[in-house]
Amino acid sequence: MNKKYYDFDAHEFLSMPSVANELDQDTLTKLGNREVRLEDAVFFATADVSGQGGTTELITNSTAKKKGTVNFDKSTLPKLENLVLKSIQFGYAAVDEGDDVAKAVFSSVIPADMDPAVLKATLVIRQEDKIVFERPVRDLMAESEEDPKIYNLTNWRLIKGDRLLEIKLEYPEGLSVAASGATLDTHYVEVRLIGTKTRVK
Repeated sequence: MNKKYYDFDAHEFLSMPSVANELDQDTLTKLGNREVRLEDAVFFATADVSGQGGTTELITNSTAKKKGTVNFDKSTLPKLENLVLKSIQFGYAAVDEGDDVAKAVFSSVIPADMDPAVLKATLVIRQEDKIVFERPVRDLMAESEEDPKIYNLTNWRLIKGDRLLEIKLEYPEGLSVAASGATLDTHYVEVRLIGTKTRVK
């Protein structure tokens, strides 16, 4: 093992009793047998939120991988791929109706014309009926180009592989995202979960 690239902090995090107790037995066994490696990981998804109000699910059981726009398969991480969540990046883009989302340039800087329902929404990540992460969108975006564009978690979180995962936007009561149309923009959001994942060697 090349220790220069080994994530000792993530390994220590996974070894904490409170975290290890959350892992499935198969992962624990393979960790103990040194059959699991740690590697950098980003899981991301984009969603059209035009015309949405109440709550928007950004991944569902019908979510399919699409190169460049989503690398979730349905609403779970792969089996034995447990993510130590360290950072979150939230992006917004308004594009011409009919344009492919793959062409969208997502910005983590709040644009002057950002839809207010998205800006005032709350991002909620939940697994096994427990909130993994919850934060207003405004806190996840930069006010200007000079500000950081990635939200770094002070307290890391564990997202387990092969378990139902919910990533949602909850809008303020009475607000909804503007609808798209022939002369109206389509509103997209992108969420990127960044950290270290376990993977079988």
